[in-house]
Formats: sequence, structure tokens, C-alpha cells
Amino acid sequence: MVAAYTTYVTLQQYAWRIAGPRDCAINVLINGPIAWWLFGRWDVVPLGSAFVMLIPMVFLEATLTTYFGLLSGRAFRRRTAAPPRAGIRPPPPVRGALVCGVVGLLACLACDGAVRYACAAAVLPGWAMAAAITALSGTMAFALHTRAVLVAGR
Repeated sequence: MVAAYTTYVTLQQYAWRIAGPRDCAINVLINGPIAWWLFGRWDVVPLGSAFVMLIPMVFLEATLTTYFGLLSGRAFRRRTAAPPRAGIRPPPPVRGALVCGVVGLLACLACDGAVRYACAAAVLPGWAMAAAITALSGTMAFALHTRAVLVAGR
């Protein structure tokens, strides 16, 4: 049903209304239970402990979300027979995804260092940590996947 619907919508509508929310839901359903399993049973969680999950999650999620977003944008362009815009060439999916993953990893490592330096004693309840990681995962997936679809679909 989605494939038939996409022929009647623009690239922006597809990215913001279909592809982004779908990837957001997938990542919330995957990372939410993992975060709850890791932190949900704890009374309090040191803020720095969140990075035990966040560092690999950010790298993997940024890489995979961008990769599949780039593929989705290219597939949309092929389905709608929209010619690519002159002078704009999207990055190859693997290279673009790895660059996004490495940038996300470096940003997460910088945040880890800043939190450990500035807020070493800060704690959150376990349920709040799990909820925050789940919300971060969904937001990041929505933003990165939507951006990748728009970049590749041009």
C-alpha cells in the first residue's frame, strides 16, 4: 500500500509523513525495550552510565538509519521516475552512512566526556533514563532518516 501511495506524494511528503515516522517507530520498538532492560530496574542511574548504551547505539543507529534512508530516497526517485537535479549527486549509501555514523560517534564521545567532567555525580531514576534513551532514539531516527531520504531523492 505504501508503494502505491508514494506515486501521488512529493518527496518531502514521503520523507516527513511516511519514511521518517516509520523509522522512528522501528527504532523506538527496538531501543526502548533494550533501554528498559538495562536501566528500568535500577532505582537511580548515574548519568555517565547512559553512555554504556548510547555510544554503540548512536553509531549503529546513525549508520543504519542513514543507509536505509539513502536507499529509500533512491527507490522513491526511481518509482516516481523523477530525474535527479542537475549538479546534485547524493553520496554513495555506504560512504554517506559511515560518515554519519562516525560523526554521531564522535559527538556522543564528546558528550560523554562533558557529562563525566561537569555532572559526574548526577543521577536519574531508572525509568527516566530508559524513557530518555527511547525518546532520543526515536528523535534521532526520525531526523536522520528523513534527512537521508531528502538527500538521496533529489
